[in-house]
Amino acid sequence: MYKPRRQSGFTLVELLIVIVVIAILAAITLVSYNGVQAKANASVLQSDLSESATTLSLAKIDNGYVYPASQSSAGLTASSGDTLTYNVSADGLTYCLQAVGFNLGYALTNGDTRPQVGYCSGTSFVSGTYTPPAQLPAPVLASAGSFGHISGNTISVPVPSGVASGSLVVMDIHAMWPTTTAPTAAAISLPAGWTVGPLYTYYETVDNYSVGLFFAYKHATAADSGYYTLTLNTVAGVAADSTYSLANAIQITGAPTTGSPFVDGSYGNGVTSSNPIGVASFTPGANNSLIIAMVGAEWASINPTGPSGWTKKADSASNTDTEIWATTQSTAAATGALSWNYGQNIDGLEVLVAPIRPGT
Repeated sequence: MYKPRRQSGFTLVELLIVIVVIAILAAITLVSYNGVQAKANASVLQSDLSESATTLSLAKIDNGYVYPASQSSAGLTASSGDTLTYNVSADGLTYCLQAVGFNLGYALTNGDTRPQVGYCSGTSFVSGTYTPPAQLPAPVLASAGSFGHISGNTISVPVPSGVASGSLVVMDIHAMWPTTTAPTAAAISLPAGWTVGPLYTYYETVDNYSVGLFFAYKHATAADSGYYTLTLNTVAGVAADSTYSLANAIQITGAPTTGSPFVDGSYGNGVTSSNPIGVASFTPGANNSLIIAMVGAEWASINPTGPSGWTKKADSASNTDTEIWATTQSTAAATGALSWNYGQNIDGLEVLVAPIRPGT
């Protein structure tokens, strides 16, 4: 009598058991990998903090026993995926340093340089799990002031309309001295509470003037009203030529409330037939940065064409011209050349580009 041969193979139950076992093994492997990866990411942040704390300690010795005034002047660098934030007190005696990345946050202070889970609130450490925002707010230009009024060696710039207490206010200054000696930050006396940001100097050979392009900044208070007044000081025995001195003021929101708002600066210059003129490249230094450019020229009302994606936010013109242009950049990656086309020959032109880091 014929007996049919039994077919070999897996039953449905056996297949389900194999699938469940594979899923369990995969889950165990994934959890193990994630744990190792999390530890590696934490080590990156902690290592950057420790190295930066050492750098700050050494910099303090070379800086008159006070900590550097800004992250850029301190020379602090971070690993890929890590964002460092350096908050230093006005007297330079205390600081808090924060490292954020990989959905983790660690911080330390000069009083305790052990990296700990938490974040900085000013120059103080706050313990607890850091919860990063989905996207850091990009600073924005909330309003623009008008051309600074010149009287002798002073420039009075209108306080931006509706300036909000705590927001950042930036003045751009284009000043000239009939001397070959380059001006320094000491060549401008600022009102109380103001700090000189990026400084660019350039000797304009056609008319024998030394030019100073400055950004100066402060955080607005409720008492700000009327005008911000600055004084142009003598350079090498020569007073500033106030006829050629201009300034604008703008209000910026979303910028940091402590420390230097500027994370980088790039400069360009040109004389006679420099058309177009600009900078070779610059690096914002932080995601979602606002980038502002001061374009100053020894010419009045020249109305240049700016780079693609940039818009003019303020314009002053007398015997010279100074303008503020702005754009935003979503990543900290370096960008290529920028140029402004003036469409005519000019005696001298300078460009200063300064990214402003986002608030947190």
